[in-house]
Amino acid sequence: MNIKKENEKTIVENDQFEIHILSKVFKGYILKKFLKGSFFDLIEQREINVALTEDELIKTAQDMLKPLYSL
Repeated sequence: MNIKKENEKTIVENDQFEIHILSKVFKGYILKKFLKGSFFDLIEQREINVALTEDELIKTAQDMLKPLYSL
C-alpha cells in the first residue's frame, strides 16, 4: 500500500486499485475507488459526513482496498 498527497487530495493505492480522498466544502469527505491508472473506471464511492482524523481516513481507505470484485 502506498500513500501519496496531490494538491488537495490524498491517494491510497495498492497494485490494483486507487482510493482518492477529497475534502468536502463544509465537513466530511468523499472517497472514490478507481481501477489503477484509469479515472474512468469508478468502482465505488463513499461519502462521509463527519470530521475524521487523517489516520481514520487512511484506515477507511485501506478497508476499501480489501474487497475483491469480479469484473
